[in-house]
Amino acid sequence: MLIIGVKKGGTRALLDMLSSHPVIKGCKGETQFFSRQFKRGLKWYIHQMPLTAEDELTMEKSPSYFTDELAPQRIHDITSGKIKLILIVRNPITRTISDFVHLSSNGMKFGSFKENIVFHDGTINVRTSEIYKSMYDIHYQRWLKWFDLKQIFVVNGDDLITNPVPILQKIETYLNISHFFKDSMFIMNKKKGFFCWKKNAKQKNPKCFGSHRGQEHPTLSTNTLHKLKSFLKPHARRFCHMANVNFNWCSL
Repeated sequence: MLIIGVKKGGTRALLDMLSSHPVIKGCKGETQFFSRQFKRGLKWYIHQMPLTAEDELTMEKSPSYFTDELAPQRIHDITSGKIKLILIVRNPITRTISDFVHLSSNGMKFGSFKENIVFHDGTINVRTSEIYKSMYDIHYQRWLKWFDLKQIFVVNGDDLITNPVPILQKIETYLNISHFFKDSMFIMNKKKGFFCWKKNAKQKNPKCFGSHRGQEHPTLSTNTLHKLKSFLKPHARRFCHMANVNFNWCSL
């Protein structure tokens, strides 16, 4: 099974939560095999996977897959199209800002959000990776060339933050595995604004994310936010129509 993206959509949170399930073995790192490491070969990729029993499922996540032009066909060809995929997306405006904050904190972006995203004439800089990765419809249509709609389970990352259990239970049904997740496993981290979780009642310390999670977002001017929203709105609508989902941000 693969979590194919999207970057800053909640892929790490989703994999960590699903890896708590007794039959799911999650790959610890992002192999990026089908996007950036394909030349290493299938044998190398297999060696990156955790050891699993016959009744267990292996799950890998690499957010770069969703926006990579070659990944869909590569995955289809190697698996003969017999694979279940999970795509987690969130409000594209929030994702864009979160991506910018992440890049800035790692020294890969300098200046304000507006300086990087909005040109002097007021148009959006579509060449930035933050914007490009938030144009979900463009990337999703590539996946539909190689996989049926029912093979890609689409998750609203915003809902995973506020109410994870129903989503995890739907994924259990999608993967045809036993139902394991329940409300009592999750505890809200009020300081960060997202859930921590326990695999079982005996576990003393719940699993939480590191300090780099939940970083503060910059405050955008009304004008900048309007321009961003106007640009991403048609992309969000097209994606939701293609994916047959009705998330709270589909109409922005």
